[in-house]
Amino acid sequence: KGSVQSVLPLDDGSAIRLTTAWYFTPERRLIHGRGIEPDIVVPMSPDDWQAVLKFRAQGDRSDDGDGSKASENARDVQLERAIDVLKGIRLFHAQCEAGPALARVK
Repeated sequence: KGSVQSVLPLDDGSAIRLTTAWYFTPERRLIHGRGIEPDIVVPMSPDDWQAVLKFRAQGDRSDDGDGSKASENARDVQLERAIDVLKGIRLFHAQCEAGPALARVK
C-alpha cells in the first residue's frame, strides 16, 4: 500500500475516509498498487518461509506444541542477508570517513 488515508468523523455520526498522502520512490515513482522491486532478491522456499512464520508466531515460547523446537527449522535467510548488507554499508561509510586519515599514515 502506498497511500495514507484519514478517517474524518462527521456531525451526523458517519465518517468519510480521504486519501491524504501518497508514497513515492526517490525518483518520484508512485508505489501504490505496484510495490517496489527489491535491489537484492533473496529466494526462500515455501517450507523455509512457513518455518520462519511459525517461529515468529511463537513469541517467547520455546516449542511449537508438539515437543519440537520451531527455531531448529527456522532460518530467516532474507533477514540474515539484510543484516549483512547493512553491516557492509556501515563498514563502507566508516572506511570512506577514515580514508584521508589512512592515506596520510601510509
